[in-house]
Amino acid sequence: MAINTGVKGTLAKLLATEDLVVEHRKCETAQFDVERRVLTLPIWEKASETVYDLLVSHEVGHALFTPREWQIPCPQSFINVVEDARVEKLMKRKYQGLPKTFYAGYKELNELDFFGVEGNVSKFTLIDRINLFYKIGSFTYIGFNDDEQYFCDRVGKCETFEDVCLAARDIFRYMKAQFEEDENEAPDDVPTFDDLPQPQAESIENEGIDQESDIDDPDYSEPEKQEVSAGVDEVTESDGTEGSDHHEPLESLTDKVFTDKIKEYVQTGGYDTEYVEIPNIDPNTLTVGWKEVLKTAEETWTSIANETSEYHQFEVQELRRSAEEYKEFYKQSQKEVNYLVKEFECRKSASAYARATTSRTGVLDTTKLHTYKFNEDLFKKVTNLPEGKNHGMLFLLDWSGSMSNQLFDTVKQVLQLCWFCKKTQIPFRVYAFTHNLSGFRGFEPTSEDDRVMGNVAFDNGFGLLEMLSSDASIKEYDRLALSLWRNAGANSYAPKSWGRIYNFRAAAGFSLSGTPLLEALAAMQSIVPRFQKQTGVQKLSLSILTDGESAPCQYYVKRENLFGGRSYANSFSQHCQLRDRKTGKVYPKKNNPVEHVNIFVESLKDRYPYLKVLGFRLIPPRDVKPYFRLTGYMGYHKQHWEDAVKSYRKHKVYEFVDSPYDKLWVLPAQALESEDTFSELKEDATKAQVGAAFKKMFKAKGNNKRMLTSFSETIA
Repeated sequence: MAINTGVKGTLAKLLATEDLVVEHRKCETAQFDVERRVLTLPIWEKASETVYDLLVSHEVGHALFTPREWQIPCPQSFINVVEDARVEKLMKRKYQGLPKTFYAGYKELNELDFFGVEGNVSKFTLIDRINLFYKIGSFTYIGFNDDEQYFCDRVGKCETFEDVCLAARDIFRYMKAQFEEDENEAPDDVPTFDDLPQPQAESIENEGIDQESDIDDPDYSEPEKQEVSAGVDEVTESDGTEGSDHHEPLESLTDKVFTDKIKEYVQTGGYDTEYVEIPNIDPNTLTVGWKEVLKTAEETWTSIANETSEYHQFEVQELRRSAEEYKEFYKQSQKEVNYLVKEFECRKSASAYARATTSRTGVLDTTKLHTYKFNEDLFKKVTNLPEGKNHGMLFLLDWSGSMSNQLFDTVKQVLQLCWFCKKTQIPFRVYAFTHNLSGFRGFEPTSEDDRVMGNVAFDNGFGLLEMLSSDASIKEYDRLALSLWRNAGANSYAPKSWGRIYNFRAAAGFSLSGTPLLEALAAMQSIVPRFQKQTGVQKLSLSILTDGESAPCQYYVKRENLFGGRSYANSFSQHCQLRDRKTGKVYPKKNNPVEHVNIFVESLKDRYPYLKVLGFRLIPPRDVKPYFRLTGYMGYHKQHWEDAVKSYRKHKVYEFVDSPYDKLWVLPAQALESEDTFSELKEDATKAQVGAAFKKMFKAKGNNKRMLTSFSETIA
């Protein structure tokens, strides 16, 4: 059975009683970074749930109680044994339910002969029997003589790491003396049992490692400082201490066997997990403000108007045509805008009255005085309506090359939604996400010194163009809207034609590029709180309008080569896990671009609970079936997504409600197209042909109204 590493990571955090960063990687032993507070755990793929819980609890114990740096007065395996006993004792003391976990886990490991006992305990040295006593002593009899029992009891009384070092040192000296006696090479000053300190708590706590007796001891050499990880389970063959020239009997064999055995449980094959985080950034470094957007666009229109050549005169005429058509579109759109405003206000009022409360006053209602004989309710009542919450809206507009067939109509929809926001006094921003920021202004990639490994990389010309903003004045906003209209028309092809809607060049920096939707969602992690702080809104909606999946997101990694370490950007893939330290959540690995967008949306919503994310997915006919199949929103049963496809083709719109989005509308790529259905009719058209044209027009308008109604309901 596969172990849920996410659940085990949460267990580790709970046991540590702090918001540790827990990583599951393909490593042999656990590690703990004290400064970054990162606990790295191996993936024990062959371990049962019980053993996994034991191992996690054990490693968390080391993270909590084992210091990072310490002095080794004896072989490290001796420290490992004594420290294991101490941290497990402290963990059992801290959590009353853990003794059961340790009991069941070690019982299972004992049955699997993880310590190499094979039913014969007497063959082991003192340090090994102490190790077995504190791990599997409940299942196997471990015998000690009087001297050995003293050391075993002393290990159980260790409270501090200093106690551990002293106890391990004295056990090592005792065993060394016994070994040398057996070899008839015992020196005159071998310490005996009577010479050893008694296990009194006060003396242990006040006793240091570097004592004068240590210096006078001819067999003692100055210990070296060692840096250890969370798990003190690694055996060091040579540590530069008095144990560096010892023989095999002066090592803990059971500690080594256990370490080697547990490595067999560790997952080592395949790709290792890459943890990716979204950094907090200055939004100004990734956005071009609306004032600069307007200035740059109008500089282009002015330069075209000043040209005198015949070709450019044609461009001037096209500019005039675009301005006239924009004004006409504005007039025609007011009916739909007013409809949306009405729906929004009605639903907002309905919501307010649903939450209204009625209370009595101390004023008599004179209209009810004649009923005093049979009515006790003679006082006036007042209805208290709760204060409505302020709304705000953000838009992410896909400015990619694949949008060239539907960008113009998408912009029309955005303009209508923004006019709705202006009429309802809702603050808003419209950002076009692009990979073409380098063409808009001087762009310099992040220097290698400023790159943080594991963070999302905002390189490769990524940026957000602030196309529209409620901060603009009435006149400035009208100029902004016209510029957006023109740039969209200059980048879009006319329906059923190879020509562009407007035959003039787009403004500098406004050409279409890739689809960096993941980077745009990552940037929203910093833009959303800034917008909320600037406007003071209490409810915020983010609308995403796109026709495709995101291009791969990049993150910084470091790789070693012949020329030393070098950082570069790698693509977010199925081997990556998105992690948010602020919320403490780690999102599961996903295999395809649709799911990658989903986890970025989830992360954004988890960080900002007041945010609603709405999706408008424009989809070409060839991608309908693959998209509905890959989303997994209605499950992966074939019948489920086939039914969704049928509904979509019938109504020309499909609304997903069970997705990371609060609402996700799937629309045909030309669904927002405001095509005149009567333009194709001939002068001698029959009544049936005219009726069909009317039916087509009203059906399109009906679908659009249903979507707008759902939209207003969601944000209200």
